[in-house]
Amino acid sequence: MNSMLDVIISFIIAGMIILIVVQVDTSVKASSIFIQQDLHTEENLKLAADIMNWEMRKIGHCLTRPERAITLADTSQIRFSYNKNPKAVLGVHISDSTHIEYIFVTPDTSTENPRDKKFVRKVNGENHSGYSLGLTRLRMQYYNQQGFEFSTPVVSDSLRKIRMIRVSLQIESKEPFKGEYSRFMYIMRITPKNLLGI
Repeated sequence: MNSMLDVIISFIIAGMIILIVVQVDTSVKASSIFIQQDLHTEENLKLAADIMNWEMRKIGHCLTRPERAITLADTSQIRFSYNKNPKAVLGVHISDSTHIEYIFVTPDTSTENPRDKKFVRKVNGENHSGYSLGLTRLRMQYYNQQGFEFSTPVVSDSLRKIRMIRVSLQIESKEPFKGEYSRFMYIMRITPKNLLGI
């Protein structure tokens, strides 16, 4: 009778140990999926921030009239230009001017996230369907040399006075994990050096 009781107790203990191992394994797998989703979302955020930071710092570069580099400035859209050829500012008639426009209004229907929009980047007016990065919010604010914010959309006579741009990006994962989306926010201040000396 004692040996039968020992066998039953050992089966109960073995069952509890197996149950604990299965729960730990499930928890580790879920954590791994969540971390991988976060990493992918952060990579998309870094990509969007790097593109905008790289190009917006060059606003007005090598233009004879850099104060006219920004032609449209709104909370979710900006159009600006810069010149890739440094000789153009010296009077050499080689113009390699690049016109960039960022638009953030088109809903992204290619993902499960109902809040994300496409990040459209037009170069020299070409049509582009946009990048699916999971951006749910892009807000740009514009400031003059004294640090006062312009109301948006910035009117045409104030476009020449923009000296600093504050960009707020919010990105979410494209698919939910257990009903929730990973969310990250990044804020950057961009001061195009070509607009400072005007």
